[in-house]
Amino acid sequence: MDNLEFEVQGNTLHLLIDLTQSSGLTKSGRNILIASSRGNVPVWVDGAPHPDNIKLSVSVFRSLTEDEKQPPEPHVERPPL
Repeated sequence: MDNLEFEVQGNTLHLLIDLTQSSGLTKSGRNILIASSRGNVPVWVDGAPHPDNIKLSVSVFRSLTEDEKQPPEPHVERPPL
């Protein structure tokens, strides 16, 4: 997991994510990844998997700012062969 912690308190799942962090670009390259569970993660309670087999999947991201966007590659015309 990246920048993600969680714990169960009673019947409530609490997530802890530092919104000032980033883990690089998302796979699409259009957003900045802030936190991710990296797929489905079992929720544990008192050192054992949750009795109801609860799983967690989290992805937190933000859009790229204009300054962070890469300009498109210039098109280079090649002479015909």
